Amino acid sequence: MGGRRMFLHFISIIIVRLNIGIDNDLPPPASQDHQYFLPPPTPTPTPTPTPTPKPPSPPPQKPKQTPPTGFESPRLALVYPVIQAFKKKVTFDPLGITKTWRGKNICGYKGFVCDTVPDYNQKAIAGINFNQFNLGGPNLTITDFLTGLPDIAFFHANSNTFVGSIPADINKLRYFYELDLSNNNFSGNFPYQVLHATNYNSSTSGEIPSSIGQASETLLEVLFLNNRLSGCLPNEIGQLKKATVFDVGCNSLTGPIPHSFQCLKKMQYLNLARNHFYGVVLETVCSLPKLFFFDLSYNYFTEVGPRCRELIKNGVLDVKMNCIVDLPDQRSSADCAIFFSRTHSCPNETSLTLVPCSQVYSSAQLESSDVQLTAPAPAPAPVHSPRWLTYDALSATSFFSTTRVHYYM
Repeated sequence: MGGRRMFLHFISIIIVRLNIGIDNDLPPPASQDHQYFLPPPTPTPTPTPTPTPKPPSPPPQKPKQTPPTGFESPRLALVYPVIQAFKKKVTFDPLGITKTWRGKNICGYKGFVCDTVPDYNQKAIAGINFNQFNLGGPNLTITDFLTGLPDIAFFHANSNTFVGSIPADINKLRYFYELDLSNNNFSGNFPYQVLHATNYNSSTSGEIPSSIGQASETLLEVLFLNNRLSGCLPNEIGQLKKATVFDVGCNSLTGPIPHSFQCLKKMQYLNLARNHFYGVVLETVCSLPKLFFFDLSYNYFTEVGPRCRELIKNGVLDVKMNCIVDLPDQRSSADCAIFFSRTHSCPNETSLTLVPCSQVYSSAQLESSDVQLTAPAPAPAPVHSPRWLTYDALSATSFFSTTRVHYYM
């Protein structure tokens, strides 16, 4: 009996232990306050797209090379002291031009023109335009200023009061081709070296040198207007076969028109007005093919031929206030008599009949010429049957090297 009880007790213990184990394996009962969910499935990762490669960056630009002096180029730094020295000479500046000549921005100075000079490939002073600035000063010369601008190509300074002389070494400026110094107060003879410039315009005194003929291949315009030039026109002017303008108006020049002028086949504008020229107005000059302006007014010419009279009729030739007795608007006979009462002549008079473009020329032409180079005295008598020297055989003889000479006072 006792053994049976012990067996049952042992069995109950095993059952209790089994129940405990089962209870531990079961989940707790569900309730409204506590619910359990399965976690969502992990999404499949999307592959990251490969970025498009960027184009290679351009190489960084080199900074603009500015000279340590602060000027835009060494060529500008070179001329800065030249400009400032010239500025100190300007004591009269009614337009306030020199007030802009401050600082290192030289290309911003009024009257200065900049460009890239070819042989240095740098910004430089390429030109001067002082026209009508009315600059003045007792010592306002251009000698050191002009020649101190080594890259200059043109110098325009008309209507100022520059004094002194024109520098003879202007021809050393390698790019220089045009000079305009009209309406200034220069003195002395102008240097023949200047004639190798392209355009020349100035004022001075003395005679036009015969060396002007050396510029026959370069000279385009010769303007000696409103000056103090004296003497006779050199025959060598006729060698300027490329010249289109010749203006010596308002001077004290004298003598006849050189016969060589008939060689100026490209001449368009010819002004000899307001001088002391005399003699015959050459028919060969009036026959120049491109001539559209010919002013001989206020001189002492005595004869004009049919071709010249045709130009007068067409308004091309002006001969008023001369001594041509059968034309209107001439000087009084008394005025002409006073002029011709004095002897007027030119040195080397026979040279004035030379025609450099003539295919046939010999010294016999000079001996047979009936052109009077010495002005008659007293007053000229009317010539009823003038004889005209003509030349049947004429031929047009033949950088930067084209030249204009502008020469005013």
